[in-house]
Amino acid sequence: FGVIPRLLSDGAHLRNSESLTAYEWLLRFYRYWAEPLPDRYSALRDNLPNAIELDPTNASIRAAYSLLAADAVRFFGDTSKSREEWLSCAVESARRAVESDSASAFTYQALATGLFHSKDLAGFGRASEQALKLCPNHANLLADLAVLKVCLGKWDEAASMADRAMDLNPHHPAWYHVVPSLHALSEGDLETAVRHADLQITPGLTL
Repeated sequence: FGVIPRLLSDGAHLRNSESLTAYEWLLRFYRYWAEPLPDRYSALRDNLPNAIELDPTNASIRAAYSLLAADAVRFFGDTSKSREEWLSCAVESARRAVESDSASAFTYQALATGLFHSKDLAGFGRASEQALKLCPNHANLLADLAVLKVCLGKWDEAASMADRAMDLNPHHPAWYHVVPSLHALSEGDLETAVRHADLQITPGLTL
């Protein structure tokens, strides 16, 4: 989410989608990840499979498609595929990403997310631990896993991870505030919960 990726992403955003390289589609994914708007989601859903064909050995592209497939279920309720088909895409794409680059925290993050929503909690635990082992100071990884930890009822661990993520990335995306909002609500601190909830609002995104 630094200046250079944002400038590159802005340039890719202005170009015709048919002329973009696989790397430029990855930049578009990072732009979407910073602010997951429905139109950005739809463009990536329709074009990331083609980007994979352009560069089939690119593990990050496969991981990005895996996370997008998980988002189809957890955020957008995309009915162009069934829930089972989307989650199968998420897990399979992530597994292939890990095979291509087992030293990437991003690929393991994608695998952890796909396995979590497929209800393979043991697999989720192993993949998330490996992701954190590879890159313990990755703000996005910490923030995203914090959301999943909340779903498991691990409130204190989730809150600690979310706070750490925001400390590491002061210019974080709005969705980083999801866990602090829920954690404050669980403790009866309505004022803090509302403040964080207002900060995490993303139009068109269901959380």
